[in-house]
Amino acid sequence: MIGGVLRRFFCTNWISNMKKLCSRFFLLFMLLALSACMSGDHVFRISQDSLQTKLREKLPVTKSYLRIFQVTLENPRVALHEGSDRIHLGLEVAVRILNAPEPLRGEIDVSGGLRYDHPQGAFYLVTPTLERMNLHNLPEQYREPAHTVLSGLLTEYCATHPLYVLDAKKRDQTPENMQLKNVRVENGELALTFGQ
Repeated sequence: MIGGVLRRFFCTNWISNMKKLCSRFFLLFMLLALSACMSGDHVFRISQDSLQTKLREKLPVTKSYLRIFQVTLENPRVALHEGSDRIHLGLEVAVRILNAPEPLRGEIDVSGGLRYDHPQGAFYLVTPTLERMNLHNLPEQYREPAHTVLSGLLTEYCATHPLYVLDAKKRDQTPENMQLKNVRVENGELALTFGQ
């Protein structure tokens, strides 16, 4: 009889304690889930190949300047450097100078940060920096003006042509009050963190 009473007492307390423990774990889990939702951070990843494909769809582009230069940008190469917050692009360039029989050809390397435009779901390259300019057979007197023209073309082009546009599904996952908080290259992909 005493054994049965003790058994019931311990079983009842054990079940009661387990219920309390489970409810505390559930409450802790819900608080963690709620805090994760409240942080509101969303991370989108874009591969280097995807960026490259989107950029190739938009080039070549040709622009005339000062009635002296005609510049064509083509064949983009995207490079994502691990840990960087900048996009690096290589472009082939052709510069036709007034009265020159053939355009000068070469390569340029550009890097820039990213800006997000929510209504368009578009990422734009901002503060593009002309890292390297190698135009074959460019006369010395034209190096500085060519650098200026190419920098202006890049700034103008990047301000009006998005580097990448989110598809409708991903765009719907970024509420209007969310801002682009962080850009980082991780594991060969562009990791874009949105939050409040």
